[in-house]
Amino acid sequence: MDLGPIIDSIERYLDGHSSRNMRTLARRSGVSYATIRRLMQRETTSPSVETTILPILSVFMDNKEIYSILRKCRLEFSSFIQPFVSYDTQSSFRYTPVDQQILALASRSEGYTLDHLSNDIGQKGLERVEVLYEANLLERHDDRVYARNVLLSDPEDIKDNIVNGVHNFDPSHIDKGSYYHHFHGAIPKKYFALLKQKQQEYVELLNEALEVGQEDKSIEQIGVSVSVVGDFFEGKEN
Repeated sequence: MDLGPIIDSIERYLDGHSSRNMRTLARRSGVSYATIRRLMQRETTSPSVETTILPILSVFMDNKEIYSILRKCRLEFSSFIQPFVSYDTQSSFRYTPVDQQILALASRSEGYTLDHLSNDIGQKGLERVEVLYEANLLERHDDRVYARNVLLSDPEDIKDNIVNGVHNFDPSHIDKGSYYHHFHGAIPKKYFALLKQKQQEYVELLNEALEVGQEDKSIEQIGVSVSVVGDFFEGKEN
């Protein structure tokens, strides 16, 4: 795979100002420093498009510029970015709980059959398949549907999916490996920053999982929904 155009673009950005380096790029993009370093040193040949390439390039490029760069790579990346570019125009689309189930199942490398979707989710699932197809979030090949890689950057889209994840949560799965946690209360301020650092470790683990799944299609994959949100309350006494 020719990652040259991507690496060259990142290098030009970093060289453009003395304050820019891989660590500041990691903070701005949400991609770990280790992942960026491996990319720049060409230690990886198939980085994740959704969780690595798009977040990095989005720091200093708009969607059309990103698409242009990825086309120069002559990789399948350009087919991943196409729905991301067109997705910006889908301003009226809102994710539903059923959408999350469909997209998670259809994200597997082998996709998911329409018959299984009908059995698992019912007629409503098939109806939403058409909506997701029109929104460029799904593609169909024969009797299978495949989720397209779309970077969620809009806070409202992310909030919708977090709420949908709560709606979809099945307590009967707890004994089979699912989990949950919630906390609200007061803690020393410095610990909130430490919790955010731990969140980055979780993101890095997801990045690793995605990369492994992309590199070895023979590994069994399962559709999952994992959400994390952390916020603070700005009281008048603060």
